[in-house]
Amino acid sequence: MTVRMDQYDLKAVINGMYQTREAFDKSQQDEIDRIILKLIDFCERMKPCRRAKIRLESGEVRMILLCLNEWRNRFITAGKADAAAGVGEVMVRLAR
Repeated sequence: MTVRMDQYDLKAVINGMYQTREAFDKSQQDEIDRIILKLIDFCERMKPCRRAKIRLESGEVRMILLCLNEWRNRFITAGKADAAAGVGEVMVRLAR
């Protein structure tokens, strides 16, 4: 699966995955760590202010969406509707 993202969205995904990784079991944490490292590597190679195509496997997209959903739910619980809406927009871009 190919996803088009800019650096800002990619860094938001990395941040969300990192902040929610403790909510998952050890094997899922290992998978999350692997995906985070892959995204960081890609982010460092990106040109600023440009969107780039990122190739992700369907299992990676599923795990990213699980992490972002958990992160969005935390924002909703904390009463931060604007942050939750921002995470929701990134989720929609990934789910296409």
